[in-house]
Amino acid sequence: MAAELSASIESVRGKLVSEKTYDNYQLARVDRLERDLEQARKQAKDRREGANVDEGGPQKALQRPLAVDNAALKRAMSKLDKLIGLKSVKDEVRGLVALTDVRELRRRENLPVTPPSFHLVFSGNPGTAKTTVARVIGKVYQSLGLLTSGHVVEVSRADLVGEYMGHTAPKTTAAVKKAYGGVLFIDEAYSLTAGGDANDYGFEAVDTLLKLMEDHRNKFVVVVAGYPDLMRRFLISNPGLQSRFKTTLTFDDYTVDELTDIFMSLCKTYKLKLDADALAAVKAACKALKHVMGERFANGRDVRKLFERCMEKQALRIRGNPNTSDLSKLEAWDVELAARQVG
Repeated sequence: MAAELSASIESVRGKLVSEKTYDNYQLARVDRLERDLEQARKQAKDRREGANVDEGGPQKALQRPLAVDNAALKRAMSKLDKLIGLKSVKDEVRGLVALTDVRELRRRENLPVTPPSFHLVFSGNPGTAKTTVARVIGKVYQSLGLLTSGHVVEVSRADLVGEYMGHTAPKTTAAVKKAYGGVLFIDEAYSLTAGGDANDYGFEAVDTLLKLMEDHRNKFVVVVAGYPDLMRRFLISNPGLQSRFKTTLTFDDYTVDELTDIFMSLCKTYKLKLDADALAAVKAACKALKHVMGERFANGRDVRKLFERCMEKQALRIRGNPNTSDLSKLEAWDVELAARQVG
């Protein structure tokens, strides 16, 4: 009703004062109308900004029956299971799904439900499939009815931090709005506070993000990712981060066998065959790269780089050769030459 008043609240109050009828009753009534008007304005703003995605957000979802899409959940978990390695991560995701199921069962029985924590920390070295798993998490949350779309918006410091005063908050807010209904994935999140200078605009980005997570906690999920040690420092840089990110998924480095499996999966995709010598060369190359590159080794990324170099060496070897069978064959020599360049 207040939203339909043609006169402003101030003009109504002024009229009452001039007529000396602004007693306690009128004061309470006008103040109530003022609150109603403000609420109506806020709801209209939320509808414009969020397109009603809050109706499907994580927090609201626990207050009503979850619209679980079991077929979509099965597809999402199947994608996760097909990823090479990542046993601990897969177990954690299954735990999140089970916890959501049990919360729903408790809700139906009118039993107390523990406060949920849907925001996640991905801790691991480069090339350990963190971005890939974030996309799966988005679809898992969507299938559980916790998010409306499950899409993933990938951002870094450059997407959140402005170049001058007053630029960071709007930039961070714009990135968050793109993630409404889905997941905001912040890669190398520690870079926001790595400098340690309180005047760095990265700290403003973190403060803005925390406020948006609180004000719109039913609209989106945040996943922050980065190196293990640096992510620990990031989480203690602001007390608000520790309270909102209670679950950490640890992405271990791949073993030599898992790295070899990743290489072979690429070969399968491009219909390439390897004989026993070539396979042995791949395993030896993965072991050598992991050892020689040490902390610089980027796991799956460097294996893909090795594969691409192998393709180059194969092309140089068979160029001008009319034997088309060589097009689908990698030789040990291709792998050995490629490994020297990548390492």
